[in-house]
Amino acid sequence: MHLIRIVGVNGHRKTDLLRQNVLRALEALQLHIPLVEVFEVDKMMQLGISGIPALTIDEEVVAQRRVPSIQELKVLFENKLLPQSMQHPPKKYLLVPTDFSAASYAAFQVALSLAPLLKAGIKVVHVYSGTAPADTSWMLRGEYKVQDAYQERLAEFVGQSAEEGEKATQLQTTVHIEWEATAGLVDDVLLEFSKEPWVEMIVMGTTGSHGVAGKLFGTLSSTVSRLAHCPVLLVPKNYAFRPFSRILYASDFDSAEPGTLQRLKGFAGLFFASVHFVHVMDDPSVNYDALEERIFNALFEGKDPDFAFFMTAIPGKDVGEKIREYARQHDIDLLVFVAPRRDFWSRLLHRSRTKGMILQTELPILVMHPDEKETSGE
Repeated sequence: MHLIRIVGVNGHRKTDLLRQNVLRALEALQLHIPLVEVFEVDKMMQLGISGIPALTIDEEVVAQRRVPSIQELKVLFENKLLPQSMQHPPKKYLLVPTDFSAASYAAFQVALSLAPLLKAGIKVVHVYSGTAPADTSWMLRGEYKVQDAYQERLAEFVGQSAEEGEKATQLQTTVHIEWEATAGLVDDVLLEFSKEPWVEMIVMGTTGSHGVAGKLFGTLSSTVSRLAHCPVLLVPKNYAFRPFSRILYASDFDSAEPGTLQRLKGFAGLFFASVHFVHVMDDPSVNYDALEERIFNALFEGKDPDFAFFMTAIPGKDVGEKIREYARQHDIDLLVFVAPRRDFWSRLLHRSRTKGMILQTELPILVMHPDEKETSGE
């Protein structure tokens, strides 16, 4: 039998918030675990607590000096309290491309936070052209040894990044991680991976050796985000993950496709997030009332949404600027776009002013596709 202890000060705001978050996380997972509150200093010392509020599972201190969010606690409880959670290799993976830059490091950190919540593993991939890393090429000959050098570098990248991520969050979690180095063209390899049924999502940085514009709106991220067969999460350089409490969904008629909205419902529900459906009225011929009705009907198809949502129409010609302005005013955590209709996506990609507005955002962008493959459900 497991036991959860909440350690803190009776009646203190942070202690009460920790209790509320723990109870909501347990309820979401349908777990019935005994909960004990510890307020005595001597018992805190026996538990090895060095700062409050704190949380222990059985005899292990899993968080202290902070109040983990509900989403973080769900991840933690799934790993610590559900023995089947990661006993076997997962059926789904988050694919994280890396060029060993700060941008790909940020993407990997986000994947570490998302993977347990999505009940997924992580597969880190480096695609190389056939030449070895600069510091080892003098001693290598042959394709096999070049690949071996990159495999070693990947192992180092994964090990260091995972350790630093655990220190930063002060939460101990277990994620199944694999890595692979393969030769080829980066966009071709990633698009082929995106067709695999086990790839739940691609999580990739939006900057790298070529800079933001060269990645997100140049050859790689633009191609992958538009043409992938799974969702693509674009992570800005130096981004530090925070739970997606407020999601902005940029809406037009393509994004109101029922299958896409059902996938959005599932994703938003994981974070107890509110969703803001924002339509920039740059085309007066569009019937916004019909669009709103279409979204509303899709949201209530089947199970009712268990999150708050808002529908907003904003007049303006510059789609990117209006979206960024709304995101800033409403403290949005995640931008969501649906990409296949060429005219809508090109309005974001090919207008220089809009491009600049999106590039300046410090928020991650989730690109979804109406024709995405079906992923394995739980």
